[in-house]
Amino acid sequence: MQAAVVSRFGPPEVLGTSEVPDPVAGSREVVIDVAAADVLWVETMIRQGGGGEYFDVTPPYIPGNGVAGRVRAVGTGVDPHWVGLEVVAHTGERGGYADQVVVRAEGLSTVQPGWAC
Repeated sequence: MQAAVVSRFGPPEVLGTSEVPDPVAGSREVVIDVAAADVLWVETMIRQGGGGEYFDVTPPYIPGNGVAGRVRAVGTGVDPHWVGLEVVAHTGERGGYADQVVVRAEGLSTVQPGWAC
């Protein structure tokens, strides 16, 4: 799968796409096919190297804290009814600028069909 990876701190040009392994849902997790990811001002500051006293980030990393999309797969301990539902979720600070992301199932919120995908 493809992900937008910050290779080093700096201007927007340090953000490029890379092939990364497909994520796998662990216990109490789901994999989401990402349709949209939030873009926050603070993430642009972190990409430039700011906020180190508040954010423990070391390149290379995949930015993105919030995503919307469709649940692709569930891990153990997650009701399979989630598969195929459109949801929004937080990634836990990073990882949202990717084709797919793993998130904790308890953080999922469903949206009306067609709103996320």
